[in-house]
Parts: sequence; C-alpha cells; structure tokens
Amino acid sequence: MHTKTSSLKTKLLKVAAPVALACAFAAAPTVAMAKDAPTTVPMVSSHQITAEQQHVASEIGKIQQELAAIRVKTLKANPQLITEMKAYETAFNNKVKALGYQPEKLIKRAQEIQVEATKKELSNDKRTELVKEFTTIRTTLEKQQHYLERSCN
Repeated sequence: MHTKTSSLKTKLLKVAAPVALACAFAAAPTVAMAKDAPTTVPMVSSHQITAEQQHVASEIGKIQQELAAIRVKTLKANPQLITEMKAYETAFNNKVKALGYQPEKLIKRAQEIQVEATKKELSNDKRTELVKEFTTIRTTLEKQQHYLERSCN
C-alpha cells in the first residue's frame, strides 16, 4: 500500500503540474486574445481548444498505458527489481519523514488551483494569480524533490 501511495504521489507530481498549467493557460488565451487581437483575426473557439485538450489528454493516456505495460513486463522479467524498489522507497520515505517533508498539502492546493483556474467566470487577474501560485507550488515541490534525491544518495 505504501508503494502505491508513493507511486501515486510521483505520478501526480509528474502529470498534474503540466496538465494543470495547460488547463489554466488554455482557458486564459481566449480572453487575452480578445483584448489584444485585431478585429479582423478570427478567434479560436473554446470548442476547438477543448477538442485539442481532449486529444492531448488521450495521447498522454495512451503513453501512460504503454509505460505501465513496459513497467509490468520489466518487473516480471526482473523480480529482484521489486525488492530493490521496495528498499529504495522505504529508505526514501524514512528520509522524507526525517526531513519533515509533506508534499500532500502542496499537492492538494495545486489540485484546488487546477479546478479553480478552469472556471469560466474567473477574471484574468485572478487566473494570473492562480497560475503564479501554482508555479510557486510546482517549483517548491521540484526543489524539495531534488533536495530529497540528493539527500538519499
């Protein structure tokens, strides 16, 4: 169970950040473009953006499935890797606890920002604030992750 939680956190960090930023920025351009674009340039409809987002999400899903299949094959072919992974995760989790690192709070706030940033009635100023906050959270998580990786070696 501990392995699934750690794996989930890692996947969330690697996938949620770009997806959330993409969602936040995808919602903002149509409003920003409307202010800055000349009236003769046709605007991209929100339906087209949504279709493009769905296509990208679909591609990401396919790649994740392929990677999961490769991982399963690799682990079946090399059972010693499972033991090594468990040992590494245990050492990593012990180090995380010792350092007082708690990414759950930051991840939860990043998820809240992702939901809030996609609301249509959100002003550009508020959306910009959310994107900045999200970027700060992402940077903090990345710095903490790098620090933890260096500390565990």
